[in-house]
Amino acid sequence: TNAKITSTAENVAGLVAVGQKAVNKGELSLTGEQSTGIYTDGATAENENKIILGTKGIGIYNKNAVINNRSGEIQVGDSGVGLFGTDSTGIINNAVIGSTENSVIGIYSEGDITGTSVNNSITGTINLAGNNVIGILAAGTSVKNITNGGTINIGNSSDISNPNVGIYSNTAGNNITNNNAITVGENSLAIFSNKGNVTENGIFTIGNSGTGIYAAGGNVNISGSSIINLGDNEAAAVYATDSAVVKNESSDITIGNKSFGFVLKSGSGLENKGSVTLGDNTVFVYGDGAGSIKSAGTAAIN
Repeated sequence: TNAKITSTAENVAGLVAVGQKAVNKGELSLTGEQSTGIYTDGATAENENKIILGTKGIGIYNKNAVINNRSGEIQVGDSGVGLFGTDSTGIINNAVIGSTENSVIGIYSEGDITGTSVNNSITGTINLAGNNVIGILAAGTSVKNITNGGTINIGNSSDISNPNVGIYSNTAGNNITNNNAITVGENSLAIFSNKGNVTENGIFTIGNSGTGIYAAGGNVNISGSSIINLGDNEAAAVYATDSAVVKNESSDITIGNKSFGFVLKSGSGLENKGSVTLGDNTVFVYGDGAGSIKSAGTAAIN
């Protein structure tokens, strides 16, 4: 368990398995460009210690099986990925994935098999402080189930037109559930969903000019247990377009100065049963070509 493999060469793999299983119990320090800590095809990949990567490195790559980052830490370099699954049936993060570099993805799930699950568990933490970063990215044509039960911390974005994102899903029908904490900095998004289904049960902390959920179509359900704290300067709890259907039952939404609760465009609608706390010069619901807007909640003005 104290073994250490170190390399500064490019395109190096620490552990490779085709079939069966690969487990890292020591330290893999592979800082050369495009290196991979664990590579598996048709084999379960597990990490129980530390993986340190350089530019364009991958902590664990898996195809056609399961990734489990059980314990320890994966330190990702510039333009790298912590956990990368192609047609993986399951990707689980129980430990820490971290980086201060740019263009980093914490967990990347791609492929065309139906029912892939991606889970940042209650002990899982994703900390990304650079620019152009994504905590969890789900790609491919098949429906995937993405759950955050742990903590995702995303830093400030220097470009509002290219925000950092906590969870990014571009596949219609994907199911995204937040049961714990997502914190994003200025100009950043907690969740982006394209025609998917988003369920928010946890805690959002959104920086200035940031957004909690950007929904391009699909469904957004904010439960009564949800807590959303928004920054200033046109931050929004939900920004909905393309006939998205939004339902809110949370009575713990706090809107910062000059910010919005819900922005509804191009046929998107809202059914609100919760309450909201408004700051200075704030707007609870802003509609531009919106669909049906119904509210049975209350608004408190500080």
